[in-house]
Formats: sequence, C-alpha cells, structure tokens
Amino acid sequence: MLEIIKKMIKKITYVILIAFFSSCAQATKRKNPFAEDVHVTKNENHKRVKGTRFFAIIPDNYKYYPELKRYQKSENHYVQFMEASTSFIQSRKEMKLEESGIYDIISDIKFNNFSGVFVEGGNLEANKEALLISFGDENFSTIVYSQTGYHDQKGRLELIEILKSIYYDKDIKLDELELANFTFNKGITQFKHSVSATNMFVFSENGKEDAGKEFSNSIILGDLPKMDKSELKSYTENLIRKHESKGIGLISPRLKEMKIGVYDALVLDSKMTHKGTNGIVYQVVLSNGEKSMIFIGTAYTNKIDLKNKYIETVKSVRIK
Repeated sequence: MLEIIKKMIKKITYVILIAFFSSCAQATKRKNPFAEDVHVTKNENHKRVKGTRFFAIIPDNYKYYPELKRYQKSENHYVQFMEASTSFIQSRKEMKLEESGIYDIISDIKFNNFSGVFVEGGNLEANKEALLISFGDENFSTIVYSQTGYHDQKGRLELIEILKSIYYDKDIKLDELELANFTFNKGITQFKHSVSATNMFVFSENGKEDAGKEFSNSIILGDLPKMDKSELKSYTENLIRKHESKGIGLISPRLKEMKIGVYDALVLDSKMTHKGTNGIVYQVVLSNGEKSMIFIGTAYTNKIDLKNKYIETVKSVRIK
C-alpha cells in the first residue's frame, strides 16, 4: 500500500502539470515574469498557508479553503499550494515540459536559492490563464498553481505578485494532521510520519526512511467526504478492486459492518500477497454521518502484533 502512495507522490509534479495545463494549447506570448532570480525575505505581511510550510502575501479579498490549501478570489481566480517529500531535482528531469508544446513559457528559475521552474499557458475557449511555479531540492518538491481569466491582465499581474511573495521554510516542524478532519493516538504503533499527498497521511516504522521501501509496515489515514452507509460500502468495494488491479492479492476479502465507538464502520481484515511477499491488511472506513475517514494498515513482519495495534489505533480515532 505504501508503494502505491509513494509512486503517486514521486510523480506529483509531473501529473499536476499535465492535468492543469492539458487544455492550454494556445500561445499567449506573455513576458516571462521570472526571468531573474527571486529572493524573498519574510515579513509581517506574510501569512502562513495553514497545513504547509508556505508563507505568502495574500490580498484580504481572497478566501482560504483549507481542504484544498487554496486562496480564492473567485471560481476562476485562485492560487493553490502543494508540497511533497519527493525530489524536485528528479521530478524536473521527468517532466519533459519542453516536448509537450502546450506551454507559452517554460523557464528554469532560482527561487530563494532553490532550483525551480516557472510554467505559463493560456486557453481562450476555456477562459483560463494558468501560472505555476515548482521548486525544491533533493528531499522535497513544491507546486504553486494559480489561475485567472484568459484576458484578465490585471488578475494575472496580481497572481504574479503573490507568486513572487512566496517564502518557504522547509525547517518548520509541522503538525502533519493540522488540517485533517480527525485525530488519533500515534503512540500505539509509534510509527513516524513518512509522506503525505493532499488529504492522505502515511506513517511507518522508520518515517521518511521508509518512503523508498516497497514492503514497509505502515498505516495510511485520510479524509473522506460525507457518505451514507451504502456509499461507504460502494467506496470500500471499489477500493478493494483498485488494490487488486495494482497487483495486491487479497485472500478471501470480506467486509464487516460494525460500530467502532460512536462511528459506523466498514472493516476489511485480510491476508494479502504482493509481488510474492505475504502480509496482512486491516482497512477501516469510519463515518459519523457528517464526515468520514479511512485507515489502511499493512504489515509484512510482526503481523499479529501490528494488527492488534492497528485495531487499537482505529479505536483511538476521533473525527472532528
């Protein structure tokens, strides 16, 4: 399971670039606003983007949407912040932006001494002008994506000012679950935070050291939208099919509906095989009727002990 999340995070920069810019096929001949290196000093006007290590100077008329890590002025005018514990240097090699032919500006940049890239493209039919910076080092990568109307020159300049105000403090000790809709007792397994992707949080025995290992004992927790019992069951059954499509063989998987504390729960407790290695998976979807979350615990060693700890960890979950 950790391998699936790890691969997703490793390619996050490339995937997001393609997803956001796939329709930006018309050249707009904009002037590159990042032709020179950017150096930012944090001051009292900077706001920390909650749930991240980003600081930026954001106009007061932008509303923050924590579930998206997005400041938004309107539906078509916003700036969104993303980060991952994967190498930007490696990601930049894999992007192949220059071969796509769908961007107006592609410029390697220096952003506060970090290596980075600035990308811009526009689409008249979609009324979209998209500007993105991505930067990092061997140990982390960031993406800041912004969007405005195709002809909105004032809006474009406003977004450029926000992008140029960004300060990133990679040494901040974050609460990984600051924006999660749940809490849990980390002390039961004593696993350390390994990686995160959007609303999914991975913890493993050796933390970040396990991010490159395929068969690490790990737990994955994530926010889910509001779902009723039938939707929870449909979601879980679909997730089982996804596991199997990724080469994870579940041995006699059975779903059990039950109550865990005050929450409706759908539990998958199964042995599994993955690339010839045997393990166990303990997966639970919890719901309080208004919010839901998912827990996936996998173990390849110490399987009985860890399964008991996974069961106790789920019991400790509190949905906010």
